Amino acid sequence: DLAPKETVMYSKAIQTTPVNAATSPRAADVADAASADERSTVDLALDAELARIDEALASEAELTAQPVLATLSDDERAAILASPPFQRFVLHASRLIERTLNDPYDPLRDYATLETAAADAPAQQMNILQTLGGHALTEGRAVLDVQFHPKFPELMLVVYSPPKYATNASNAAPHSTTANASHPAGAPVPALASSLSARPEFVFEATSPIVSATFSPFHPQWVVGGTFSGEIVVWDIRADQRLPILQTPLSAAGHTYPVYSMKMIGTQNTHQLVTASTDGVVCAWQLNMLAQPLEVLELMHSQHPKTDEVAITTIGFRANDTAGFYVGTEEGAVYAAQRHDRAGTRAGIQLDTVYAGHAGMVTALAMHAVSGPVDFSDLFLTASVDWTVKLWQRASSASRGYVDGGASGAYDATGHLRPLLSFEDMDDYVMDVKWSPVHPAVFATADASGCVALYDLNADLEVPAFRFSTGTAVNKIAWNMDGTRLVAGTTTGAAIVFDVGFLPRPQNEDWLTLQHVLSEQAVSGY
Repeated sequence: DLAPKETVMYSKAIQTTPVNAATSPRAADVADAASADERSTVDLALDAELARIDEALASEAELTAQPVLATLSDDERAAILASPPFQRFVLHASRLIERTLNDPYDPLRDYATLETAAADAPAQQMNILQTLGGHALTEGRAVLDVQFHPKFPELMLVVYSPPKYATNASNAAPHSTTANASHPAGAPVPALASSLSARPEFVFEATSPIVSATFSPFHPQWVVGGTFSGEIVVWDIRADQRLPILQTPLSAAGHTYPVYSMKMIGTQNTHQLVTASTDGVVCAWQLNMLAQPLEVLELMHSQHPKTDEVAITTIGFRANDTAGFYVGTEEGAVYAAQRHDRAGTRAGIQLDTVYAGHAGMVTALAMHAVSGPVDFSDLFLTASVDWTVKLWQRASSASRGYVDGGASGAYDATGHLRPLLSFEDMDDYVMDVKWSPVHPAVFATADASGCVALYDLNADLEVPAFRFSTGTAVNKIAWNMDGTRLVAGTTTGAAIVFDVGFLPRPQNEDWLTLQHVLSEQAVSGY
């Protein structure tokens, strides 16, 4: 028989020989290398992290360490304090801080609380909002002129007289104009005052005492001044200097007497500065060309019984009229004048039109300039040292009055125009009068007794609606552009800002009411 076929079977267990890895030389080498690489990577990362921590600790130590301050000598310290960059930085930074602290805004106000709203309702009386002055530059000086900026309502211009007690040039301050004040040897100081009450925002100076100043509505950064010697000067807020950037030469071609009155007239594209001096000379200037005036007009009164000279104290232009103007004089009369020859009339004083109602010098003249449903541009107010304020109607319209049929008693026996109204409730010389810039029937007055009064012709024709006594003589007053503030400049150098926002906002019927009041007055006569 055949032997059976042998069946061979295989398995891993019998095909491979088990090997102990721990006893294998090659496996041990591979394991050691892997372990070394891991340790090296960890060590490097740890070293890097420790280095970073050490660097951070060193930086923190440097920051917290007390710096070693350099010791400055007295001369070095004085040089730094006197350097212009340092002074500009301190001045600018301190202004920002003061403005922030003076801001009346209350961040904790609860607008949902009705009691708070009722408590904040404006009182029906004149309240002092702010008093500018008390600075060393204004000590011993009187305010000669004030005006709010036409573009920046927080700025105002204040002109100061020379120091009262200055005895020589060494102890007198410079002549100046400021955004709050300045001066040379015993001259006046105009001031551009801001919301900072303790010091000026800018200070400008001139070589001659400044007696009048105004902002240019067509150049917001320019301030124009008139001096006692007759010079016209222009300062630029951007120039970072106190002295004027432009000024007229001392020449007989312009003014040689004090310039107490000036007006900017015209439009943005075509405008001029018109100035008047006490010798009767009226000049027109281009502000960027002050070498000589564009026009020179000498006002003469050939029929005057004593002198043909006209001593101008104030000048005024009707709204939108750059050719005709009015001048108040030392003798108490107001004259209408023309800058140029016209058909039938020559340039100069119109002798057939004399507003003679005051018994003393005319201190102020205010033309009505509020536009509305009724044109009142033919009205103007005058103030005088005879303790009165008078309301006048222009001659061409006075002959017809505000009603058909003419005005009764428009002229007196001498042929002079008579005023429509005379306000005599004053206690001293009336130094200034100004129409409200928004309300047709409201105007303000200031007198030497220190009284600032607000009149409303629609309410009363004799006594003021509101009155406030400052306790010292007031020389000049001015309204801001929206009629909510009134500033009064006193003889003690203070510029007192009143809050008059309680005055009612004008309505169309206010113009009609005033027209009716003046019509009745024109019919009844003065």
